[in-house]
Amino acid sequence: MARELPDYLPTGMKSAADLSALTNQYRELKVTGVDLVNLCGAGELGYGTLQNQPGLNEAAQIMRTGQSKGLSGAAFAVSAKLMCDANGKYITATSGNHVVAQALEAATGADQLVTIEKMVTAVPLA
Repeated sequence: MARELPDYLPTGMKSAADLSALTNQYRELKVTGVDLVNLCGAGELGYGTLQNQPGLNEAAQIMRTGQSKGLSGAAFAVSAKLMCDANGKYITATSGNHVVAQALEAATGADQLVTIEKMVTAVPLA
């Protein structure tokens, strides 16, 4: 069962798009402008995991570090290093892409909520 252990939840960031659909919660976000975030794209440098469902220009609650629920984009194993897919979901990291989390639970397929440990790195996986 997915769980959360928050560590750092920054304030002041707003959604650059309408992310109010429940299916957007627990996906990875990226910074898109001054105080603006949107869903992370494939292999991009992530900022944190979305914790709420903000509409356009509404406050986004983001878990930057700690343990969070994460929405899988494909199957992965416990302990896998994770990156974003094209929709901000978590998948196994591949060479040349940014690692944004580590799996603390396995996912057997897409669209499963699992526990992840946030990892902030500016260096892509070798």
